Amino acid sequence: MRLRNVRRGLLMRSRILENLNKDEWRKTSNIVEKVSITSSTVLYHLRNMEREDVVERSPNGEGWRFTPIQQMELTEYLTKKSRKK
Repeated sequence: MRLRNVRRGLLMRSRILENLNKDEWRKTSNIVEKVSITSSTVLYHLRNMEREDVVERSPNGEGWRFTPIQQMELTEYLTKKSRKK
């Protein structure tokens, strides 16, 4: 099931995503410190984004990061899209 993107949720997810990358795992506590929202809210959004294949959780408990396979630079996406035309 896809989640409806409401403005408040989009803003929270954007703030969380600003603190992630595809190469390093980030602990939930580190994200909470950076975005200044509760850990339960951060976990709620991270789990929703995990279901959508935007982020992944480390099986070893190292934290969260972008899902490497699903994420690409906007320029890469636009280049691929223009080749299909």
